[in-house]
Amino acid sequence: MKKRSIKPTKAPAKKTSWDMKKWADRCAWCTKRIAGDDPAFGISISLRPEAFQEFDPGTVQPLLLFNVGKTIPMMVVKEDSPAKHAGKDAMFQACSEVCAKALQQALRDELGGSTADQ
Repeated sequence: MKKRSIKPTKAPAKKTSWDMKKWADRCAWCTKRIAGDDPAFGISISLRPEAFQEFDPGTVQPLLLFNVGKTIPMMVVKEDSPAKHAGKDAMFQACSEVCAKALQQALRDELGGSTADQ
């Protein structure tokens, strides 16, 4: 009896890069590229100290939003940044008011509390 090789029916899951270079000019909600002269909308959040300790400052980390079934890029602020001095731990950027509002609502639903526009 010959052995059959079984080929997977699905393509392997695509690996997402969480590199700052990839996300520095993209919308966190729709992933559209934001041109240098286009307006961008900023959203900042504060995290519990124990949650923030898990992340390296100045990096992009995946944030899973269970309620909407989406993973978004969260930019962890650096220790010496103005955002950190203002009490914020992470930032998100959006390409439009529509994306910013959708992202804010998803963050409120997932994390509770409030988010601040920058």
